[in-house]
Amino acid sequence: MQALDYLHSDDGYPCVVLLDLMMPVMDGWQVMEILRREKRLDELAIVVVSATRGTRPSGAKRYLNKPFDIRVLLDTVQEFCRGVAAGGST
Repeated sequence: MQALDYLHSDDGYPCVVLLDLMMPVMDGWQVMEILRREKRLDELAIVVVSATRGTRPSGAKRYLNKPFDIRVLLDTVQEFCRGVAAGGST
């Protein structure tokens, strides 16, 4: 819920969201549905990280199966966050 509160605030717009499908309060499917309903957040890059084997959920840019190599995660984040350190958006 805190992550959704942050995304709904005017504090910024992240370059990528790492989203697990299995969470205690609200699952990742519900979070993706909320994000895709909102025009401002519809284009947000979502990378699903999950122990559940399967295909990439609709609306996700990438799907990483747990356990994954940390280098794969870092490369994936870097792919979506290029230019941020150079003064782009957050």
